[in-house]
Amino acid sequence: MKKIFNLLVIFVLMLSFSGCGDNNSIQNNTQENTAEVERKVENQNIEDTNATADQKNAVKKANNYVKIMHMSKPKIANQLVQFDNFSEADAEYAINTLTNIDWNDVALKNAEAYVKNVGMAKSKLANQLVQYEGFTQEEANYAVANIKADFKEVAAQKAKRYQQEQNMSIEGVRKQMLGQFEGFTEEEVEYAISKLQK
Repeated sequence: MKKIFNLLVIFVLMLSFSGCGDNNSIQNNTQENTAEVERKVENQNIEDTNATADQKNAVKKANNYVKIMHMSKPKIANQLVQFDNFSEADAEYAINTLTNIDWNDVALKNAEAYVKNVGMAKSKLANQLVQYEGFTQEEANYAVANIKADFKEVAAQKAKRYQQEQNMSIEGVRKQMLGQFEGFTEEEVEYAISKLQK
């Protein structure tokens, strides 16, 4: 499509140069004609599409999953097929339209949601993003490197929930937080414990 657009622009420019006398009129005609060509190409993209209703809906769903839920490509494809009942072909069509997405940024937003909603430790984020969310290792590494969170405060909120919602003792909270499952550092855990009600 870009080649067609470029050829149309060149053709319009040639017509503009051959039919105009002064530089101002050449420039004005060129800008107007280029804008007209762009509109025609955009309209052509809309009019010439052979997408089915299911394909269009799959595209809309896929875009929502990126913008609202910050899903990875594999996760979106699985969601479209397994839960939204689109065909694999329609899901693939939708995925192929996601060309202007910064997947590093999507991974970062996904990581931020885990930290905010689950209280996940920094050491657990990359594995979560790769193993369970379907991001690439590079995308996960970017997210972990760029996340802005105070993990002492994250640990403190997690410890508070353990104490209040699960009625755990302070020593029980400490052991839970230091365990392999949670992945907080000793410094983060001791900070969290210091914030608990004695």
